[in-house]
Amino acid sequence: MEVVKKMLSKRNNRSQGRFIKGIQRRNIFLGSFFMTIICLVVVGYFLYIEIPKQKAAVLDEYMSNQAQLEKVFMLAEGVSGGGELTQVVVEKEVRSDEIPTDALTSIDGSRVAKIEMTANTIITKSNTVSKSKLITDDLRRETLQGIDIPEDLTIGSYVDVKYFDTDEDRVILSKKEVLMISSGKLWFNLNDNESYLYKQAMKERMMIGGSIYVSTYIDPHNQRAADISYRPMDDNRVEEEVILDEEERQHDSISGTDQ
Repeated sequence: MEVVKKMLSKRNNRSQGRFIKGIQRRNIFLGSFFMTIICLVVVGYFLYIEIPKQKAAVLDEYMSNQAQLEKVFMLAEGVSGGGELTQVVVEKEVRSDEIPTDALTSIDGSRVAKIEMTANTIITKSNTVSKSKLITDDLRRETLQGIDIPEDLTIGSYVDVKYFDTDEDRVILSKKEVLMISSGKLWFNLNDNESYLYKQAMKERMMIGGSIYVSTYIDPHNQRAADISYRPMDDNRVEEEVILDEEERQHDSISGTDQ
């Protein structure tokens, strides 16, 4: 009997061992299965939901930034106060929220740097100034007379002062703001060189004739300042012109007498 009991006991132990192993294998399988499902769900979430969402967000941001880019004029290199801008300005695209409200939309030779500026500075109305308003040590407000003034000329207009003589039109003063008008006189801010040119032109007009007049800019903010084309004649040339003119008048007088 003892032998039979031992045999039954061993048999039961083997059966229990196989049963436990079976349960363990099943648990391992189920664990692996569920882990695989979880991994697939996580991977699927990132592949089909999270990554496309991030791509869409990046694309939206990129398109938004592109839509907000605007062109501005910017310094390619530093410039000192009173310095010319046309040779050192480049056009670049920047975000619209970084652009000052008074940024200039066009650049011409009529404006110069108001202060010293470094490279990559955006050009604005506040950091530039019209040449006619640039305050230099020799700038003075002067009264000009002997100029043909149109009836519709108003204070604040920008004009060129020109000298017309012998079918030649020459610019004496370029794009100057009219500060005052009274009794046939005009007031401008002039530097030493501009004052000298005007006085020389008046001298030549008195000696050889011609007329000095103004022409008004229609759109001064967008029109480029005219180049100074007037060059004073030296005294010898003025005297020669006067002598020749006098000789011609005498010759005409003699010819008329002969007839």
